[in-house]
Amino acid sequence: MLLRSLLILLACLSLAFVATPAQAAQIQLAWDAPVQADGTPVPNLAGYKLYYGSQSGRYQTAIPVGKTTTYTMTNVSAGQTYYFAATAYDSTGTESA
Repeated sequence: MLLRSLLILLACLSLAFVATPAQAAQIQLAWDAPVQADGTPVPNLAGYKLYYGSQSGRYQTAIPVGKTTTYTMTNVSAGQTYYFAATAYDSTGTESA
């Protein structure tokens, strides 16, 4: 009887320590469209690219998002820190810093 109780207790404790998978989350990003010094839109703007990674200044992944100034990134790990940078590019493919 004591052995059975210990086995049940051990089974319950092992279930309590099972790793749970990280929950998927989403991040909503938004940025301002670039303008010239006089406040007019930048000519020949063709779109934006979002870069992201797990370290500041080191962006392993680029996502072309078109001409929209918002993007929702899905399936990111909750609790994980992400770093983002956005660039604009023109119709010739020249990309901003």
